[in-house]
Amino acid sequence: MSKKRQMIEAINAFVVGCKSDNIWDSIKACCILSGWNNLDGCLTPIKGDAPTNYNFVSNDYNRITGLAGDGSTKYLDSNRANNADPQNSKHIAYYATNQGNATRRPISSGWSTNGASQIIRGGEYQARINAAYLADIGIGTVALGFIGATRSDPINCTVRNAGANTTAAQASQTPNADNLWLFRGHSYTNARIAFYSIGESLDLEKLDNRVSTLITTIGDIL
Repeated sequence: MSKKRQMIEAINAFVVGCKSDNIWDSIKACCILSGWNNLDGCLTPIKGDAPTNYNFVSNDYNRITGLAGDGSTKYLDSNRANNADPQNSKHIAYYATNQGNATRRPISSGWSTNGASQIIRGGEYQARINAAYLADIGIGTVALGFIGATRSDPINCTVRNAGANTTAAQASQTPNADNLWLFRGHSYTNARIAFYSIGESLDLEKLDNRVSTLITTIGDIL
């Protein structure tokens, strides 16, 4: 079987699996940033609008490990507004093959603070989903792989990292209207990312399992 056919089957298995897990409808914007033959393929969404590319070039892309930021000028605008999803039903997630520099936001809804959605990568992870402040999730050291945050109620935010969920109290606010960016928040990151997803609240463990299987399968194919 050709590698192209194997890729098609891997992506189809991911979509079918997400549907069987009842999380597909919650995914509103999603790109697999690895596996494709070139940068144009990498930026083709499997759901939602295509991201706008700011300054990425072909050499920034690797078929196995994904797309790498430069920490200074390169980012993606997902073209998904933070307020496109309900105040108390939202998730943001990405899959990192290189976490890059610390204290940066691999995914963030623009520059605003109030009502923002962000994941910040420091010594540990912090996150906010439609909130004024970052929840100090404190779920251990920074790890590679799937990182996600979700909110399904007005008082808590849950973050997943290294195969574990941690929930912290965090009051929700009216979400800001900025688009979600990848590789940029208040500053840029040089992380390398192989997948991202934005949308309504969902089961992070189920999404983690589907994404991790997909990225592993892509690596095996290539």
